[in-house]
Amino acid sequence: MLKSGNLQDFKLTDIINILEQSKKSCRLLIEYIGGSAELFFSSGVLVHASSADYLGEDVVINLLLCKSGKFSYYEDQTTDSLTVNKSIDDLIRVASSYKEMQELFEKRNIVRDTNAHLQAKNIEKENLSSEEILLLERIIENKEISINKLFIDCGYTADFFVKIFSSLFYNAKISLKITEKELFWQYFESFVNAHFDEFFSISGQKMSMDLEKKIQDLIYTNALNLKFKGGKIYSDELFNFPVEEQWKVYSFFLKELLDYFAKIYGYDFTERVSVLLLDTNPELKTFTEKVRKNIN
Repeated sequence: MLKSGNLQDFKLTDIINILEQSKKSCRLLIEYIGGSAELFFSSGVLVHASSADYLGEDVVINLLLCKSGKFSYYEDQTTDSLTVNKSIDDLIRVASSYKEMQELFEKRNIVRDTNAHLQAKNIEKENLSSEEILLLERIIENKEISINKLFIDCGYTADFFVKIFSSLFYNAKISLKITEKELFWQYFESFVNAHFDEFFSISGQKMSMDLEKKIQDLIYTNALNLKFKGGKIYSDELFNFPVEEQWKVYSFFLKELLDYFAKIYGYDFTERVSVLLLDTNPELKTFTEKVRKNIN
């Protein structure tokens, strides 16, 4: 068993299966930008999981959805805590359903943060199907219900759930409550994409492709929860992190990116793009000022 490694090279499910089959008693530490989690095994059985924000099975599910990070293995470190009751196969199935649901939402461009809470906008049930009524009633009854919780409660398959949810959303029956952490991610996304678009417009395709390669290497080397392709920044789960944890990633990433721009076009480049960005989106003022204060 490897003592440490990168989750981009070794799948967490494979690591867990090795520990299970070899009946190991140990602690598995998973570290990612913004936090860490611990998994404890007793004779190959996953018995306890914890992180700063979650405990038990929710920790495992979130880790199974995480695509980047580092792991460290500590043999014979055990615990008396018991917070995981489901088998790893059951947890993998739940995580797989979550992932399928998230991918379907991404294709429809409706939802990125499936931890987002819902609210009913129009409680009239006329012309709704029985399945749509069921979802709407659950949202009305549970004012703080999240998409993930609604998905688990209703018991629908991922594709059927997304279909019913989309119908309610597009017919203005329900809306999403945008959280502070998702809003913060949107600001970061807009900031990065605007700078890259301006860089592309004045630098051309070759220099932009070189920069994209440098950004991808930066993300991989530092196990950031980000993706960058075609001049756009993406994330599989970063917008689920608390704002202060997101900023740890943003400040590191932006310093590297803006330093690259400065070496080529000087710091006036970033200032010029920021001004243009604020002209089109004044709500970015607080984020932009935070960048100026902490990065420059």
